[in-house]
Amino acid sequence: MPTGITILSKPTDALYYGYVPCYNNQWFVASSIYTAQPNIKYYIVVTDILSGYSVTEKFLPNPSGKLQFDASKFSELLMTNYIPVNVYGFQQNTSIRKIRVNIGEIYGSTLPGTITSGTDIDYNVWNGSLEMLTFSQYNSKNYTWDLSTTPNLNYPVLLSDLADDYTFNNRSNFLYWMMLEGQTDLPKIYLRTYNAAGSVLNTYTITNSVSTGTYRTNMVCIDVGKKGIDGINASYLVGVEYYDIMAEINSETAPFKIKRYTIKCSPRFDVYTLHYLSTTGAYETLHCSKVAELNSTKTSTTFKRSPWTVVSNVMTLDYSVAVEQPTIVNVQNGLKLNSDWVTKAELLKYKDLFSSPDVKLDLGTAQGYASVKVTNGTYVSKNNDKLRNLTFDLLFTHNNQRQKG
Repeated sequence: MPTGITILSKPTDALYYGYVPCYNNQWFVASSIYTAQPNIKYYIVVTDILSGYSVTEKFLPNPSGKLQFDASKFSELLMTNYIPVNVYGFQQNTSIRKIRVNIGEIYGSTLPGTITSGTDIDYNVWNGSLEMLTFSQYNSKNYTWDLSTTPNLNYPVLLSDLADDYTFNNRSNFLYWMMLEGQTDLPKIYLRTYNAAGSVLNTYTITNSVSTGTYRTNMVCIDVGKKGIDGINASYLVGVEYYDIMAEINSETAPFKIKRYTIKCSPRFDVYTLHYLSTTGAYETLHCSKVAELNSTKTSTTFKRSPWTVVSNVMTLDYSVAVEQPTIVNVQNGLKLNSDWVTKAELLKYKDLFSSPDVKLDLGTAQGYASVKVTNGTYVSKNNDKLRNLTFDLLFTHNNQRQKG
């Protein structure tokens, strides 16, 4: 018997267009003409195309005879995050997967019944987790890069924030793209450099050698901070005050600015750089160049023993004996970081850092990144004569264990 399933809505419909953030709802609504059959159930097979892993679910029709199914609980099981570490130029971002959903039905008076498969529905998910109100107004074209038309840069057509930013020596800043499957819309970007007087020094081309038009290779990122540009060519930023990252629609039109970075070379204090996973799935950056505090917390397990010993049949106090003997001593290091002055818009942007599930402390090329966690229970900004900055308390996610005493 042919399937009686009709798919009423799915993640490939308008506004979604086959691209859905992984940790948000991926709704399917379906109906069947066979709901009067005995033991009728919707029979759903969800498959991750990359790994071949699949699960099967059976659902009774709701009171109106329809199916309402959210595939997000499956797709998030295999999702990963990606951040480049000491690699330069365009990199493939592996934080995207293709999901296939097949909605069929199973029914019949004799169990287990007859299974009738439906039509495969494929769509892409990436490691985004948009806020509920943001997702209620979702349009995937605001998150995917398509140069068939001029992009509206008022929307995050990159997964990264597009506001101008600072960069520091030996520190990274990242840009993340998700290009439409089947297109190679971003063959290159341009680096345009300026001196302190605002005069153009040079324009360099950075070629994207990753994208081949498949959904996997159309997800890319690049370190465009001073560390990343120096890693591509150390001569590009010599004598440069600031620089623009630019793209073009086609070879017949002039490149347009995506984002500007100003180089800060001589900070008064040590610069602590945090890279944090944003709701769009990109890693954003906050450079903390104000005074910072390093702290350590010790916890220990001990046992007690007597300092008295027998010497020549006389009980004698041995001053060298530790009455309280440590067996385990753990030390956890932490940081209190203060940001530079930020705008009201940046306050909203850095709210992501407060709640981010993955935060890295950039220790430079020699050491790479250390995993840290934000321990602030609330998000607080300081205001002083309309100047604002942020304070974050961090703990390294590893402990240091001392030797036994």
